[in-house]
Amino acid sequence: MLAAYARKDRRILVVVDNASTTGQAGPLLPTDGITAALVTSRHTLDGLDARLHDLDTLDEAASTAVLDQALRHARGTHDTRFTDDAEAATVIARLCAGLPLALRIAAALLAAAPTRPAAHLAAALQVEHTRLDKLARPDRAVRAAFDLSYQHLTPDQVRLFRLLPLNPGPDLSTDATAHLTGTTPDQTEELLQHLAEAHLIEPALAWGRWRMHDLVRLYADEHGRTHAADDQRDSARTRLFTHYQDTTQSADTHLNIFPGPRAPHFPDRRHALEWLDAEHASLTATATTAPALGHPATTTSLAFSLAQYLNYRRYFDDWITLTTTALTVFRKLGDRHGEGAALNNLGLALRKVRQFDEAINAHTQAATIFRELGNRHREGGTLNNLGLALQEVRRFEEAINAHTQAATIFRELGDHSREGQALAAWAVAHNERWSRRS
Repeated sequence: MLAAYARKDRRILVVVDNASTTGQAGPLLPTDGITAALVTSRHTLDGLDARLHDLDTLDEAASTAVLDQALRHARGTHDTRFTDDAEAATVIARLCAGLPLALRIAAALLAAAPTRPAAHLAAALQVEHTRLDKLARPDRAVRAAFDLSYQHLTPDQVRLFRLLPLNPGPDLSTDATAHLTGTTPDQTEELLQHLAEAHLIEPALAWGRWRMHDLVRLYADEHGRTHAADDQRDSARTRLFTHYQDTTQSADTHLNIFPGPRAPHFPDRRHALEWLDAEHASLTATATTAPALGHPATTTSLAFSLAQYLNYRRYFDDWITLTTTALTVFRKLGDRHGEGAALNNLGLALRKVRQFDEAINAHTQAATIFRELGNRHREGGTLNNLGLALQEVRRFEEAINAHTQAATIFRELGDHSREGQALAAWAVAHNERWSRRS
C-alpha cells in the first residue's frame, strides 16, 4: 500500500513512536526502499540499520519558547503569563532542565489554572524533593517516563544508577565511579555504557566522564534513598570521598615547587594538573557539601590539598569558599591547630583578590592562635604572611615589625631558609618605607 502511494508521488512518513526494542520496531518499517520512517525510543536501537540521531535537551531560549507556545495553544494567544513574567519562565525552564516533556507538563499546569501566576508555579518547582510529583498530569508524568527505562535495567545497572547522585559534582569519571561502586573500571565502564544507551546518563564532552540530567538525578536519588541499605549507600559515598581525598593529595605533591617526594599515582606534574582540571568542579562541590553529609574531614583535607592548585589556576573565589568552609568545621570541632592553618590560608587567598584588610585580620588571628599553642614555626610563617599583607596597604612600620618577629623566630629555630625569606621581606618593607619618606 505504501509503495502504491509512492508510485503516485504521495509519499508517507511512517513514525514508529516510543519503541522499546529493535524487535518491536523492525516489523513496522517500510520495505519498498522509497517510504521514509522515523523511529523514536528511549534506548539506542542500533540494530535497525538506520541513521542514529541523539536528541539533546533544549537550551534556555528554546525552553521558554516551548512554554509560551504550549500555553498559548491551550488557552489562546491572549494568555501571555510566560511572556509577562520572563523571570519566572526562565526559572521554570531551568528547573525542567530543557526536557520537552517536563516543559509541556509545566505549561499544562498553568493552562489548567487560568489565574495561576507563572511565579507561583516556579516557586512550587523550586522544592527538589517534590519537583517530580509536581511535574505530572493525569495522562502523563516525568516520573512515569523514567520508570519505563528504569524497569529494563539489570540489578547491577540499577544499583549503579541509584548510587550516581551521591557525587556532588556535575559529572563523574569512570575511575571515580569504580570507587563509588566498588567494582573494577572495566565492569564500571560497561555498566555506564548500558545506562547511556538507555539515555539515563550521557557521556560528557571528554570520553571517560559521565553526566546525568537534573530531573533524572532527582529520580535516581529518590530510588537511592529508598534502597540505601541494599546499595550500602553510606559506604559508597565514603569510598568516593576517600578516593577524591587521596588522589588530590597525590596530585598536590606534584605541584610543590620545592624539592621533595612525589606521589607515584601520577607520573609527572602535567598528568596531575590534567586530573585536577577534570575533577575541579566535583572536588569543590564535594568539599563544600561534605560537612552536611557527615564527612567534615573530607572538607578539611580537600581545602588544604587543593590550595596550591586553586592558587596556580587563579580560582581564588573557590579557594576562599573552601577555606572558609574548612574554618567553620575546625571551629565546630574545637581544633585550634586546624583553625589557625585555615585562617592563614584564608589570608593568602584574600590577598590574591586584594581584600587586604580582611587578609590582615585573618593572619593576625592565625598568628595569635599559633602563639597560644606554642607552635613557633607556624607562628613565624603566619607573621611573615601578615607582613606581606601589611605592605600592600602601605603600613610599613607594622610590616617591618611582623617580618622582624618572623626572622627572630626562624633564627631561634635554626630554620635559616625561612629566616632568609623573612629578612628579604623585611628589606623590601624597609626600602618602601624610606622611599615613601623621601
